Amino acid sequence: MNLAAPPFDDRHVRIAVNYAIAKGPLVAALDGLDLKGEPATHLGPDSLEANLLTNYDPYPSSLNKARQQMTLSGYDANGDGLCDAAACRAVTFDFSAIGTAQAQDRWISLIRTDLEAIGIHLATAPYLGTSAPTDRIDLRFGPGTFAQADYPSAPPFFETLFAHDSIVGNAGLRTPNPNFSLVGATPDELKLWGYAVHHVPSLDAWIAACQPETGDAQGRCWAETDQYLMQQIVPAVPISFDQTVRVIGSRVQNYSIDQFTGLPALDHLAVT
Repeated sequence: MNLAAPPFDDRHVRIAVNYAIAKGPLVAALDGLDLKGEPATHLGPDSLEANLLTNYDPYPSSLNKARQQMTLSGYDANGDGLCDAAACRAVTFDFSAIGTAQAQDRWISLIRTDLEAIGIHLATAPYLGTSAPTDRIDLRFGPGTFAQADYPSAPPFFETLFAHDSIVGNAGLRTPNPNFSLVGATPDELKLWGYAVHHVPSLDAWIAACQPETGDAQGRCWAETDQYLMQQIVPAVPISFDQTVRVIGSRVQNYSIDQFTGLPALDHLAVT
């Protein structure tokens, strides 16, 4: 969600969206991309957070809770749990990062239905531009990121998606923006990019605090950062912890993954 774009500038709306979106059907729709996964309950990979959040699920799907959160926002004037502001009538979105047209259509249909249940209506067609801040897209499916075990630390994940330095897009730069939520953007930057909202939260202090940590303390620090991100900033809806499925023939007697590349380690294969 773009935190500088109404209605997603309101934390209660962002929490409502997390409760409203049913992740199971979206994960099932990933089969169209030859991907497997399981519904994600938080943003950071468990392996980089010492597996401290494996049972952490702050927003299980619940329409009642979603509507309760909407009533606490500034976008529900009559308290019926539905967004009734103009900002919710045609939310711009970009799901082009989903690889196939069939999967895109399925995701758009599922998310459209879930959001309409809390009064948020997607625009009639997806946005087909860039993801630069100047485009002011409201909602975007992010391809996410992955963690390699060559250097098992969470900074590449949190920095890529939520650090100020990952925001790409002054007025003359129109390239893919990994920090689409604009977490950490300054008031001057938001004004430059044409937003009426001039303040968004930042995660930079949390990232800086965790970077020097090592060992168990590092895992705890990133787990706490993830919880803060999920409960206080709420910039995104985690959908899937993707899994790679590989089919191995019966003659393969030894097989392992190269932790640096994430591909089969050719020097460790044995075939009868």
